Amino acid sequence: MECDDSTGPFILTPKIIKEAQKRVTNGKKIVHGTLPEFIRMAREHLDEKKLVTVKGEMRHPQRAGVWTDLYAEVQATRMPLKYSNRRAEIALQRVAEPMATVAWMLGAVYPQFALDRANELLLQSHAHDSIGGCGVDAVADEVMFRFRQVRVLSGIVTEAATREIAGRIDTSKCGPEENFAGGVQPSAAPVQGVASAEIDIARDRKVQGFKICDLDGKEVASQIIRKTDFLATFNHPRNCRSGRGPITGNSIRCCRCSAIGCRVFKVVPVKGEHPRKGSVLTSPTSMENEHLKVKVNPNGTVDVTSKADGVVLRGQNMFEDRGDVGDYWVGAFRRKTVF
Repeated sequence: MECDDSTGPFILTPKIIKEAQKRVTNGKKIVHGTLPEFIRMAREHLDEKKLVTVKGEMRHPQRAGVWTDLYAEVQATRMPLKYSNRRAEIALQRVAEPMATVAWMLGAVYPQFALDRANELLLQSHAHDSIGGCGVDAVADEVMFRFRQVRVLSGIVTEAATREIAGRIDTSKCGPEENFAGGVQPSAAPVQGVASAEIDIARDRKVQGFKICDLDGKEVASQIIRKTDFLATFNHPRNCRSGRGPITGNSIRCCRCSAIGCRVFKVVPVKGEHPRKGSVLTSPTSMENEHLKVKVNPNGTVDVTSKADGVVLRGQNMFEDRGDVGDYWVGAFRRKTVF
């Protein structure tokens, strides 16, 4: 076998085989084989039961000084590509696809074409010189464009699936003036954490504050982040809300949400401003909750202490930058390190 990802077959290979055959004196024959023939012969000589099976991510660069599957020298090359790739993967695989599946299970049409196209664009960008960033600027620009298209398609699929799911939530026992905040958790494992939502309440309702409750009426810890007067635009009079309404960014500390689950909350108006409850700040340069203590150092790094086991991670958030004067594959760093 010959060639690699950027070259074609060597034109002199047949001549080399012919000349090599002339020099063979043990009766062996040299032939130009094919890939199927190579695989067939390998299976004949190997005991498949004794072959080692490798599982999981193969993240062991330059092990034992040999070439492996992860090129260490390009891990930090063109980092915007790596960031954009991760955002695209999460948007497609962790959000859009599970959301579309849930909506399909509820009766919606599965967006097969959009998801197939998004996966195709994502895989096209995973060639090692593409995601590695070791090409010319024009290549990196095309890869970034594909990542953007993946995020756009994923956003369209997610928005459509969210509408389908929200439209099937049973609110028949609730009044027409009641507001709700809901969310779908697309992870395959149960989660618990803080979520944010934008809650639109028409100005003519004269609501100054509100609290968040579950459907049983139990209040959920929440905090209003900001209030903004927003003039809503619309395409049809039936979509027009009455008057200008404040859109309020609200942080909700949710109860545990099951795997690929949904939580719905009531938005209950209250008199006066909604109080801010508690703070994790213990000083201008430190904060603490039931799990962690964090101290900000004068140089911008942070020390993090885990209360569960007492482990202290010092000097976190340090960014190291140093000049690389090597090529695309081999790093050659200057002696002086700049922080």
